[in-house]
Amino acid sequence: MNGLQIFFTIYAKIKFKAETVNLLLYRIEKESALGQQGSPAHPVMNINLNILFVANFASYVESLHHLSQVIQFFQTNRRFDPQNAPAMPAGLRELAVDIITFDFAGQSYLWQMLAAGYQPSVAYLVKTVAFGGQEASFAAPISEIGASVHSTLHFPGNAATSTATTAGETPSLLPLSTKNGVNPS
Repeated sequence: MNGLQIFFTIYAKIKFKAETVNLLLYRIEKESALGQQGSPAHPVMNINLNILFVANFASYVESLHHLSQVIQFFQTNRRFDPQNAPAMPAGLRELAVDIITFDFAGQSYLWQMLAAGYQPSVAYLVKTVAFGGQEASFAAPISEIGASVHSTLHFPGNAATSTATTAGETPSLLPLSTKNGVNPS
């Protein structure tokens, strides 16, 4: 099979690495305020990234300490460009970082979406990552999209489990069933 293959991985529950600050990309959105950029043949799409830093330490006080260091870093470093961040990939002109403040409902929704219990965390909006403006670096079209499940999903009265894929195996999406035997899709 020729071309780029994309596989989506579905996780039933996010597990954060212990004794560290974890970084999670939870949303990608198109930046529409900048309008059309680039040429008609090679348009530029600007996107914003919503990221979440989660401090997962045994001690709640230690989690808050590490989280405050993340906040302090981004409070003093709000913009990144090739001059102050030489390791930035070529083509990125500037990234601006701003904290996201959730109300209780928004925060609750985010943690429900992650299927995890709340942990000390802070969210940021990274603006604007530009895609395009030149020909893509790969010429092969996307020829297949697959999915895999890497955890155990529990439904009342029933459980669907999966096996982790190994190198060379094609991931597969296992059918999930609910209590009444109906597939949720």
